[in-house]
Amino acid sequence: MKKSILYLLFIVFMSTTLFPWSGHEAMTYYIIQDLPNIDKKVFITEYSYEEERQYNLEYLSLTELDF
Repeated sequence: MKKSILYLLFIVFMSTTLFPWSGHEAMTYYIIQDLPNIDKKVFITEYSYEEERQYNLEYLSLTELDF
């Protein structure tokens, strides 16, 4: 009896910690799909990986930063 209760607690603990972690990607996908005007909020720019520098300064935008 004691062994089965410990086993049950172990299963409950593992399911409550592992399921949210593994379902994070799917939940994020569905939440983002439900957002209205997501294309207006996320700016996607093409980037060429031919640059040897760490950052491509051509696409640097500081207009939204407050200094």
